[in-house]
Amino acid sequence: MRKRMNEIRHIKDHNREWKEIDEEIQVVIEKYFGELFATSSSDGKLADREWVNQISDAENMELISEVTIDEVNEAIFSMHPNKLPGLLPGGVNRSLVYLIPKIKMPQTMTGLRPISLCNVLVRIMSKVMSIHLKPVLNSIASDKQSAFIAVTYSFMHNGGAFGDLKPQRGLHQGDPIAPYIYIMYAEGLSAMIRRNEEVGILHGCTVASGAPTISHLLFADDAYFFFRATAAEAGVMHQILQ
Repeated sequence: MRKRMNEIRHIKDHNREWKEIDEEIQVVIEKYFGELFATSSSDGKLADREWVNQISDAENMELISEVTIDEVNEAIFSMHPNKLPGLLPGGVNRSLVYLIPKIKMPQTMTGLRPISLCNVLVRIMSKVMSIHLKPVLNSIASDKQSAFIAVTYSFMHNGGAFGDLKPQRGLHQGDPIAPYIYIMYAEGLSAMIRRNEEVGILHGCTVASGAPTISHLLFADDAYFFFRATAAEAGVMHQILQ
């Protein structure tokens, strides 16, 4: 019964047209995720690396040091005991994406929840990378914050796998290194805001006389930005976020 409920017999494409043939449904699925994981127009680079906190040479040597047996063991034994390790066909980086309905009888792709299965070797490598990153986070994360291995996706549709999507952005679902990558990217955002403050383009707010100026606060799943209510500063913030 559950298998039948999870089957996708028809879906609407981006033009709101129904697709019922398996090949057409697969095209809709690939197009949706292809656009979702496509890069934006920005190259994502900062013009001046000095804006961002950087690690020391000693910390860098620690990051690129050889992986030890103890680190591999720590990565393996830190996995949830109910997780089933295994190897998927198609290479180490191959992940299978299952689409589970969020609601009864979904009509569009937004009504489906993607659940990805990855090879255990990828999780071990990602966990080891997170072990290396954790000690240096304090060096690169600013006080404005409170809170990657590339994969190839194939999609499961009614019992069969199809597609070969290489995402250009985003993080693998459940990736142990994801929180650390988020912190580093958030620091890049924080650095761009700070730079615009320093040159007088953006102005934060203060809660009392003599209190420090606050322009932004970044949390795990929320972000707050404070600036003057002018079209000029709103335009600058919009450009930063783009």
